[in-house]
Amino acid sequence: MFDAALLVLGASRSLGVEVFDARLGVPSPPVGPRGVVFVDAGSRVVRRGAGEASVVKLSAVLREAGSWRVLHPAVPGGRRLPFLAVDVGGPVRAGLVYLVELASLLSWLAEGVEAVVKHGPLQQVYFYLNRRFDVPRRVVEAGLRYAGLGDELVGEVLEGSELCSERGVHNLGLAMLAVLSRLRGHAGRGAAVAGVVEDVSRSRVLLLSLIEEAVAGAWRRAGGGPLVSAAEVGRLLHEAAVEALEEAAARAGYGGVEGFLGDCLCGAGGPADRDVFEGFVAALAGELRRYTQMGPGSAPRGLLGLAASRLLRGVGDAPLLAWLYYLGAGGGAVATAPRAGYVAFRAAVEELERRRRELAACRGDVEGLAGPLLAVWSFYLAPDPPPSCSDLRGLAGGAAPPCMVARALRVPVPFRVEILAPGPGAWPPRGPLGDVVGLLYWSARLAAYKYPAPLLLADRFSRVGPGEAEAAGLLAELLSRRRAPYSMVLHGWETRATM
Repeated sequence: MFDAALLVLGASRSLGVEVFDARLGVPSPPVGPRGVVFVDAGSRVVRRGAGEASVVKLSAVLREAGSWRVLHPAVPGGRRLPFLAVDVGGPVRAGLVYLVELASLLSWLAEGVEAVVKHGPLQQVYFYLNRRFDVPRRVVEAGLRYAGLGDELVGEVLEGSELCSERGVHNLGLAMLAVLSRLRGHAGRGAAVAGVVEDVSRSRVLLLSLIEEAVAGAWRRAGGGPLVSAAEVGRLLHEAAVEALEEAAARAGYGGVEGFLGDCLCGAGGPADRDVFEGFVAALAGELRRYTQMGPGSAPRGLLGLAASRLLRGVGDAPLLAWLYYLGAGGGAVATAPRAGYVAFRAAVEELERRRRELAACRGDVEGLAGPLLAVWSFYLAPDPPPSCSDLRGLAGGAAPPCMVARALRVPVPFRVEILAPGPGAWPPRGPLGDVVGLLYWSARLAAYKYPAPLLLADRFSRVGPGEAEAAGLLAELLSRRRAPYSMVLHGWETRATM
């Protein structure tokens, strides 16, 4: 029930929370930009004996002058293979794929393309700052060159990703931040840079953003006092949830909340008790004290959401979006309001602080290092939005409650679009970015899967085939021949010691 109350809370405008933004309306059909590229990379790990290797395969779908082409990069030098085989596996493979995709965006912009879109997020860089993603220089360099970057950019990214404490070892997350910094420069000059997240079933970007806004707003209304005022903040959150239910009932044509709860929420009992909200705020305050020695009233943007993510389980963006549409009044809004990636930025800062000696000691301010993540704004597009409660009430004609009709429907989940943008003042998007949003929306409308068709095409051509996997298998086999079993090494040492 607490989960449901939080979702209802997201629909409230009393705390300045605006979710579905009719200012965007329906994007216009795109007339440009002159060139847009959609990229996606696939990969596969192959193990042979004691050896392990990965194949990374990048595909680019180029739209230019109304025509479409599918392109693959070629590995520089030697054979012109359309895939990269490297002697890494495990989680490093996923990080290398992410870096290749980001670097590919940069390489296309350097060639003069106006707009680039990748399959997947832009702001998940913080995850790859972990020690597991410290790799030899040759791995990062191979990925950058395969993505199409020239010598100068490769050198800059390598310089920005080397560990401060160990020469020749590079961190994939630092390399991504270096690439994002240069992508932000292109976006500032008018280029469109975007990432599209297909599966938001486990995503919590919107959820944590709304919780942060709601709790911070209630804390300000409570006077921003010390942590002992958690009960007052909980009371304000409870009142906001009740108010949101009343607003939703009025929009759906119900005179009171009771009929709305029975018909639209299938008999749910409304928001949880105020004690539950007070307990959540108190636990949130405890998380902030534990990690930052701060209270909600003084926590910087993003830190509140980061702490909330450690407390909430089982709630994500997909059910939240469904609830917000369902409880809304419809009206044709197809996009959420854009939000900055404060939580992702704060998570990156936390990881950089934790590894300051290795990652940031030679680079200065960690917030400046993570700064490119603040330029990532995200919103959700719904090319086929589900009907609202009032819509279903009209369709049912009084023969059945709207919730019974809703249970029989299967609707596509909206997808998330992440863009590099200067801020909310640039919304609705204009120029190349506006054209890309229109292209994403209309190509998703036309696809049965309700996801942008060019990215589905890029995904199809980035899949690693059996022949390409065999090439990685040969590499793994060669590597295994260069390694002796550990028992043999020990035996050799023992033999030499006794001679």
